[in-house]
Amino acid sequence: MSLHSSIMDLPPQIESIPDDWTTDPAEIHFDLVWKHHRSQGQKMARRFGLSKPKVLMTSKRETGIPQYMIQSGEQCYIWNEMDDTVWQIIKPTGLLAILRTMTVKGQRALKVKRIEPLEVYEYEEHNE
Repeated sequence: MSLHSSIMDLPPQIESIPDDWTTDPAEIHFDLVWKHHRSQGQKMARRFGLSKPKVLMTSKRETGIPQYMIQSGEQCYIWNEMDDTVWQIIKPTGLLAILRTMTVKGQRALKVKRIEPLEVYEYEEHNE
């Protein structure tokens, strides 16, 4: 599987992506974060019930906030890797409208809903 075919190609009508984001494969770290079944991105997707996640872009390193925008089905999500939260983008709908809103008004202009994980991971406690 090549890196290029695994990262979703943004439609050609998108002239620009938001300033704090990038589609640079070197920043997305596809092989490390997304490629393998046991990688962090794939584990996150299973935990939050996201099937066949497609990586759209990642926040630039200088923002200090490791985030990925991914698409699963028709929905777009933002995964904050630092606090392991996933936010479904409710408004606007559609990738072009989302990117346009982020470019013009900023990420805070998106209406999002926090998604809860499907499984609760419990740590085993050894009480002896």
